[in-house]
Amino acid sequence: MTEEAERDDYEPLDDDDIPDAAYAGGEEDHEDDKDDMDELEEEKEEEGEKEEEEEVKEEEEEEEEEEEEEEEEEEEEEEEEEEEEEENEEEEEEDEE
Repeated sequence: MTEEAERDDYEPLDDDDIPDAAYAGGEEDHEDDKDDMDELEEEKEEEGEKEEEEEVKEEEEEEEEEEEEEEEEEEEEEEEEEEEEEENEEEEEEDEE
């Protein structure tokens, strides 16, 4: 028979055609597969939790950096104001003389 004829002659097997030996240990395999799927699900959940924790840490770090920048800006503004006050005082003293 040629390959083409063999393909045309193919009929899918029914469950009745498969020997019972093929199902041997099927329930155990099913339980193993179920356990594997549970493990994978747990790993995915753990990865998700780790990602969330990392995102929270990054957000906190960004907030801290912003706060530090704001504090630095405030300090600079205060220094500028102090310098202006000192200059004004000096000018006033000169004017009085």
